[in-house]
Amino acid sequence: MDEQLTANETFEALRALEQFDREIAGFMQRLAALEPEVMEAEGRLSELGSQAKAARARIEKIDARLRKFERASQAGRETLKRLQQRAKEVQNLKQHTAVRLETDAARRNLEAAEDELLESMQDAEEAGGALAAIEHELEEQRTAYEALKAETGARRAELEAEISVQRDRRQNRELRLDRAALRLYESVRGGRTRQALAPVTPDGVCGHCYTFVPLQRQAEIRMGRRLFLCEGCGIILYPGD
Repeated sequence: MDEQLTANETFEALRALEQFDREIAGFMQRLAALEPEVMEAEGRLSELGSQAKAARARIEKIDARLRKFERASQAGRETLKRLQQRAKEVQNLKQHTAVRLETDAARRNLEAAEDELLESMQDAEEAGGALAAIEHELEEQRTAYEALKAETGARRAELEAEISVQRDRRQNRELRLDRAALRLYESVRGGRTRQALAPVTPDGVCGHCYTFVPLQRQAEIRMGRRLFLCEGCGIILYPGD
């Protein structure tokens, strides 16, 4: 520091420093608040991707069932057709009874296979519709996510620029301060409270915690010969209006 500041100038410089720190902290909070929204969107995309993968796996299983029961139905129809042909060729009651029993069993098997085939077709239609809905939502979410990323990136750049400007201004303000005053300020601000300064009110109490400031200490604070801390909350006191 090239020249000694008066007490009032020191107080004003410290108050200005605290204002810069508050503004920087506010920008930092707004910057941090951008991340959860992006992470939430990423989580939703991941969830939808998992749902789509599960839906595709289900469709593959259903398709395998469809092929199985299509083959079973085709084989059942061929078996039934062959038995019906044999029924025309039977020569006695015993052969007729045997063919009839085989035909009844083949018909039941065919009906069961066709029922399974119909159920599989219905499942395939339902699963296909569910997958289409998931993929549609996934595409919408992906578009929204890309827009959010672009918007968030632009906002992040703005906030980082603001933080850089405020830090430069803060640094310039630091250069005017006595090193001891600056160290005291940094020590207080790094403690239990982010507030570093408070005025002594007209009633003679700390403007932060309302602890009474002894009269002699009030007089010394007004004289500004050195900085004093509140005995209650430990922050720097300066003369109130």
